[in-house]
Amino acid sequence: MGFPETIKQIKMLYLAHEKIKPDAVNVVVEEIGYQRAAIDQLIHESCHTVGIKVTTDKRSRLMTTANMIQSGKILFPKKGCDALIRQILGFGTEKYCDLVDAFTLLANKATDLDRPKPWAGVIWM
Repeated sequence: MGFPETIKQIKMLYLAHEKIKPDAVNVVVEEIGYQRAAIDQLIHESCHTVGIKVTTDKRSRLMTTANMIQSGKILFPKKGCDALIRQILGFGTEKYCDLVDAFTLLANKATDLDRPKPWAGVIWM
């Protein structure tokens, strides 16, 4: 998927979620390299977007979420997260880890928001 299509998909998801929970939707984008352009474009298109500068590796970020998962602060739906759970459980041996990367950004950003039930969206490119 190219840049214009990615922005279009993000905006479509943003608008759909905004109808459900207005003023509580955030798009979180890893602020690295060309992804800064995605942040700027989404802000220009009125999507509340936040860039996150990542300072640790994926494994370290996943380890910080382990406690939240074990304590029940992070819950997974019964259906729809199979690929994510497979990547989390198989981290280091799974071929792909894009979902783990996005999940760790979301989990860490959500804990920063100081809301009882934070809402955030993560886009990894």
